[in-house]
Amino acid sequence: GLTHLAAFTQRGDEVHDADAAYVLFLSELASPAAAPGVAGSFLALSDLPGFMKANYVLVRHSEVAPALFTKNDLEEVRLDVKFKHFQKIKEKRRQALNRGLLEASSEDFVPGKITSGDESIECKLRLKGDLSDHWAFRKWSLRVDLKGDDIMGGMSRFSLQNPVTRGYTCEWLFLSSLRREDLAAVRYRFVNLTLNGKEMGVYAMEEHFSKVMTESLERREGVVVAFDEYLLWKKFPVNLQDNVNWSSIYRTSSLEVRNSGRVERSPTLRKQRTTAFNLLRGLQEGTLSGDEVFAVERVGKFLALCRLWNAERGLLFADVNFYFDPVTSLLEPIGFDGNPSMALEAPYCYFSWGDIPDNWVNQALRSPRIAKAYMKNLAKFAQPSYLNTIRKELGREELHLRRILLKDLLGEDAATIWKADSSLLQWDPWSLLEARAKRIRKELSEERPVMAYARPAEGNPRALEVIVRNALTQPVEVLGFERGPRMWDAREVLSDPEPAKALICPIGNTVVMPLQHFGNHPIRDHRFHLGSYVEGNSSVSAETETTGPEPLFALARILGNPVAPLRIPVAVDSARFRPDRLPFANRSEPLEAHSFLLEEGSILIVPPGRHEINHDLVIPPGRELLMTPGAELHFAPGATLISESPIRAEGTPEAPVVFTALGERWGGMLVSNAQERTLFSPVRISKVGGVGVGVNPGGIERDGWTMTGGLTFHHSPVDFQHCRISRFESEDALNVIGTGFVLREVTFSEVVSDAFDGDFVEGSIVNCLFEEVGGDAIDLSGSRVRVEGTKVFGAADKGLSAGEATQVSLHNCHFERVGFGIAAKDHSEVRVSGTKVIGAKVAGVAAYQKKKVFGPAKVKGLDLKVTETDQAHLVQTGSSVELDGRRLKTVHLDVEALYEKEAAAP
Repeated sequence: GLTHLAAFTQRGDEVHDADAAYVLFLSELASPAAAPGVAGSFLALSDLPGFMKANYVLVRHSEVAPALFTKNDLEEVRLDVKFKHFQKIKEKRRQALNRGLLEASSEDFVPGKITSGDESIECKLRLKGDLSDHWAFRKWSLRVDLKGDDIMGGMSRFSLQNPVTRGYTCEWLFLSSLRREDLAAVRYRFVNLTLNGKEMGVYAMEEHFSKVMTESLERREGVVVAFDEYLLWKKFPVNLQDNVNWSSIYRTSSLEVRNSGRVERSPTLRKQRTTAFNLLRGLQEGTLSGDEVFAVERVGKFLALCRLWNAERGLLFADVNFYFDPVTSLLEPIGFDGNPSMALEAPYCYFSWGDIPDNWVNQALRSPRIAKAYMKNLAKFAQPSYLNTIRKELGREELHLRRILLKDLLGEDAATIWKADSSLLQWDPWSLLEARAKRIRKELSEERPVMAYARPAEGNPRALEVIVRNALTQPVEVLGFERGPRMWDAREVLSDPEPAKALICPIGNTVVMPLQHFGNHPIRDHRFHLGSYVEGNSSVSAETETTGPEPLFALARILGNPVAPLRIPVAVDSARFRPDRLPFANRSEPLEAHSFLLEEGSILIVPPGRHEINHDLVIPPGRELLMTPGAELHFAPGATLISESPIRAEGTPEAPVVFTALGERWGGMLVSNAQERTLFSPVRISKVGGVGVGVNPGGIERDGWTMTGGLTFHHSPVDFQHCRISRFESEDALNVIGTGFVLREVTFSEVVSDAFDGDFVEGSIVNCLFEEVGGDAIDLSGSRVRVEGTKVFGAADKGLSAGEATQVSLHNCHFERVGFGIAAKDHSEVRVSGTKVIGAKVAGVAAYQKKKVFGPAKVKGLDLKVTETDQAHLVQTGSSVELDGRRLKTVHLDVEALYEKEAAAP
């Protein structure tokens, strides 16, 4: 053994690692080729410390050898805390160890300084983590808040913690897969931490909730809300109070908002908090359906990925957090503390059970829309093609990180190594994911999701009554019945519950059957009446089915499963057994209030003429609103148009379509998550105040629902052609978010603030005209846009503003009487040709960095003429402007002073 150790000492020097000799020695002993006597003697030493035994097991891991030669290229982070302040943290840990629970508050924060590279930032920090896995071992978990607007690694608030508390790379993979699908999730990375000069090894850096986090998700600033944990700690980790019922904690828990100080200082955020709380209370009380509370597609994807990764920890009522989207006034869950497990199967059915019966997850899944979105995405994510893609994208980096973490674990104490057993030593994400997806596919391929039988109908011997019962713990949909060439549509032949009270899938018009058992809700049968089932003088009997040539089949499938309907045999039972009827609750039809609407299938038609709208006109998904030439909608002051379906407003030059107000102004329009493209041509839209008085001077009050745009298109592609948009008092006249668009020959005039605001969009602006704009004519963020042949006459702020990594091509345009002609900000790039800027009050062309999270900007132009302007070009050091091949001089620029100058410009 000593001879081996001496030999490996020399090899350890070769890999430049002080521990390598010891590790290589142990790995030699652990290898299959090791001499039996040597390895056996080593294991026979029963008096060896647990430390050495644990490390011996560790080095047997197949990835340890390559880990030794893996470079630790993680960011170096240094955290320094004065002695007296660190003593306060140590005292808090001592108290937590005595209680078995950390009771943290804002008063626990102490000042410190955190450094990465050459940048040192003032911060405050405290001990964090409710339970002992955060502070019982050598690596303590710390919450860090940076002061002011400073950021590190793109974060302003984060936790530094032992990687084992979130399962090493398990959490990284889960959160990465969420962000890959444009879902809300905190950022999560690994760093090398030095604490007060002591090297602590690898730590996980986990983002906490902040405005910076929201911006990184390309979302508008909105509050983050959660369920209060007070009652949880009365039952966990020990049962402290018998007069608190575990099953009722979810429904009786109060609500809280993250970053409460910031929320209290903002009237707009306070209103958002109120609405967000009311949404969650409505869910708790069962007065709001899941699709009235949550963004349907996003929550469906989120639940599907939680199921795929077994990340149910993040769904617990005391762990989940929700982002409130002020554009749609809906919530979406945020990926955080998912803790994916090694288990092959899910711990419970999302539809029927959970950590607490009747929790937020199965409450949300009672909505057919959310259930359908969940199952559709679960089927998608369980496919081998998806697994191969995500492994290709994340596999190499995950293995690199895992090897660094394994190397960091070498030499640790036995308890730390054993704790890493399931989430690091045995962690094989791709084979586990493949096996779990196979189980999911097996569930989705269930051949008999319903049980069905039939009997002769009362009073009509030629008719048949079919009884269908859901056989699963999740909703199914019944499409109809089939017998030879004959077909019956399920919705048309449904008899009980009454068709008006039945649960109908909003997309597809199929009959939805709730799950087999839901808390205290009973099993629900559905009955269907097949008239004239047999011909001539024959009557229905069991013999009819056994002797007839054509059996009866029910067409059904799991709700949301994107497969062809299953053909399920229906046996005839002439014994006429009839269970008690359990009718659905009444359902309302809000479109009936708008009597002028005509219906042709799924299309809602507005005929020519003037029509008054006295309250919101809401178009549900799966429909289409068609505005005919000469159709005019005149909205009352508090009314809006809200659609989850496309709109076709097709006028003519002589008879355009008109949207306007009955009085001085109306709320405006929101089109959200419409799958097909909306078209406006030619259309006149005027006198819009917007929704939300916090940002819109003439807006209507809706308690937290805020749209900066008078016209807002949210994840809904749209084309405007030959349109006029005028007399808008909203912050943005037209706001397009996260989709494609085209503006062709559109005129914006008399706009109080910005005319067009595009956030994370792709499209074109061609031959448009902007007149008398109180803010920016064109304001782009995170977008890719072509602007051609467009003119701006009078914009108090910028003719074109490109920010947050936007790319713009600008050709043959004209800007006159503007604050700035062309402004490129924050890692944006503008390419210009054949363009004029006349009479800019501040600068003709500017390039600078405004936000720390982004980098410098760039403008490159040919044949760009700037006249009648005191300062033709303004280029901040680091940014660049190149005109006709000549790079312009840069200057130090105080951006805040620049904006003050712009505001003061006449």
